[in-house]
Amino acid sequence: MNPLHHSPSTGAPEARNRLAAWLLALALGFGGVVFLSFLIPWFETVIFRQVVPSQLVGNALVPGTLFLFFLLVALLNPALRRFLPSCALDRRHLLAVLALWVLAGLVALNTLGPILHASGVSFAPPKETAEMKRLQVLKNLNPALHLPADASRAYYFGLEDGMSRVALSKVPWRAWMGPLAFAVLLSVAMVVMAAALVRVVHRQWSRHELLTYPLADFLSGLLTTEPGRAFPPLLRDRFFWGGFVLIAFVLAVNGLRLWFPQMVEIPLGFSQIHLLKEFPFLSKYCGSEGYSLLRGFAFPFMVSIAVLLPTEVSLTCWVSWVLFVLGTGGWFLATGEPLQLVPLQNGLAVAMGAILVFIGRHEYRAILRHAVRLAPPDDPGLRGAVTACRIFVLAAILLWTLFVRAGLDWPLAGLCVGSLSLGLLLCARITAEIGIPFLPGFTGTVATIPLKLLGPAVFGPQGLVVVNSLNFSCNSEQGNSVAAQETSRRKLEEPEGAGWVGRLNGILTAGLALSLAATTFFILWNNYSFGARQETRFLNGLFSAEKGASLALVGAEIGRLRVESSGALDSAAGGFQRLWRAKPEKQYWRFFSLGVVLVGGCALLRLRFSGWPFHPLPLLLLGSYILSRLYFAFLLGWLIKVALLRIAGGRVFARSKPFFFGVIAGSVAMSGFWLVVGILYYLSQDIIPPVVNFFI
Repeated sequence: MNPLHHSPSTGAPEARNRLAAWLLALALGFGGVVFLSFLIPWFETVIFRQVVPSQLVGNALVPGTLFLFFLLVALLNPALRRFLPSCALDRRHLLAVLALWVLAGLVALNTLGPILHASGVSFAPPKETAEMKRLQVLKNLNPALHLPADASRAYYFGLEDGMSRVALSKVPWRAWMGPLAFAVLLSVAMVVMAAALVRVVHRQWSRHELLTYPLADFLSGLLTTEPGRAFPPLLRDRFFWGGFVLIAFVLAVNGLRLWFPQMVEIPLGFSQIHLLKEFPFLSKYCGSEGYSLLRGFAFPFMVSIAVLLPTEVSLTCWVSWVLFVLGTGGWFLATGEPLQLVPLQNGLAVAMGAILVFIGRHEYRAILRHAVRLAPPDDPGLRGAVTACRIFVLAAILLWTLFVRAGLDWPLAGLCVGSLSLGLLLCARITAEIGIPFLPGFTGTVATIPLKLLGPAVFGPQGLVVVNSLNFSCNSEQGNSVAAQETSRRKLEEPEGAGWVGRLNGILTAGLALSLAATTFFILWNNYSFGARQETRFLNGLFSAEKGASLALVGAEIGRLRVESSGALDSAAGGFQRLWRAKPEKQYWRFFSLGVVLVGGCALLRLRFSGWPFHPLPLLLLGSYILSRLYFAFLLGWLIKVALLRIAGGRVFARSKPFFFGVIAGSVAMSGFWLVVGILYYLSQDIIPPVVNFFI
């Protein structure tokens, strides 16, 4: 008898089958947690040392996790369904495995990793400049939360030759007790707060506003299983494999080009930057991004995501960038002053946050009203959101307490928690509506709102240093954040019952604890063996004078404040009295208001006129590195979708979606393939392999 068509005749064998499948799923999920907790720090410290960006960190955390998951869905699970059906994984099992893997990657790379690095190297002697020493910048940090200078030196350089692992007994675990307790609590607060926030807003976004969730749409096709079938329906679609094979061939050729320069290359973009001198308007007036209109990258992953989006979203993504670059030049010609980007982005973010709250005000008011009551709501759909609201408040209080412990006055700590919450909300919304799975630098800009809004005098020397350190720790790579990934996961959970979702949350809680422990173990062991100085991506963000949020630049700001105030700021009163010194930077409100008007005006016109072609959400990415790289991909995706709809019609477009899913899967598969090739090459030759960047 074909095992695929075998149907148990009793309940006991069926129960045993479910138990076997769950045991396998948990083994894969928790095993993957430990593996990713090892792989990510090791990959950064050992293989791609001194290389920025690296393949894993720069662009492939989410695609890298998807690569492992694609292997599970396309190879391992079909084999299980054919030859060992009692262990075959269904949709729930696969979703649990995926959620655990994504969580582990986020903790190792984006959450606990940056906090450990900030705690371990802030007092590292090689990173303290002469100016920082003169102004005593590092004395503003709470020493109980950081390694002292002598211990930090060993962490920064490594204990021995930096070429081989040291014995575990040599790692000074005791020296990390204080810093590690703070780092773990901060990580837990951030993860729980982000996950709870997404749970609060999910029903409003999914059921009432009907957002697209493009990444969840793709993943849903991989998660679907059918009785008697080895492969999901998506993997049996010839259009899917057409897109997969096409893009896999292109990326295979281009990957070989990196290893063998004599190999041909299939261009996926254009670059005519040398023509910039022929366009004086772009070169003289349009700022540092004027050249971006003369080059473009057709990242297949993002082109396919853009095809799946509503046309007004993809249209706004590329048109807004073109208008931003040209508008920067126009602003300079009209006013004689450069466009100040940070206040503009702050205004865009605050306005978008206010609009999101206003749109869902009835839902959120009901959730908040029930959250302060002891009795559960009558509406079953609200119960999970109400519980999440309470958890969010508790996590925010914990985060506020940790900020105060780090050295911030309590009102400033509250503003920083609110700013971080706004960044997580907007990051989740961008994931739900645009589908960009990586937003480097986005939430870091949002986190500057309290500092820019109040001015550096309110924070004082200690506050400036602490905010810089916390901003690095909490926003280093939060564009690829728990909030972003929880957004897609919540959408995938919708077909499941509340009881099963509760059990999955319990599994993820255990996965979080395991990931925190494993990540701590491997990061400390790696850096005491090879030296944290290899972590250029993290350390440059904390110390480099080329970064806007660096201790070196903070030192210069402290020197200016002390000159202006003759040292009075050092003895400034705390609490609300400090807020009386609020003094935003010159012209801040002017550009902040411009950002508010842009988002508010676009939202109002979209509400007033049904044919209004632009969407306010992509405006949040104006001036960002990510949109400068992806605007051309959005242009191509928009053109493809418009052409399909107008020439072939909606039915043909719907039938073509598996093709674009195949392009996404092919991009993921080839990125993972070259990642594995690079690791194997390093292990065999001890030579750093080429950097493969297929996503950004």
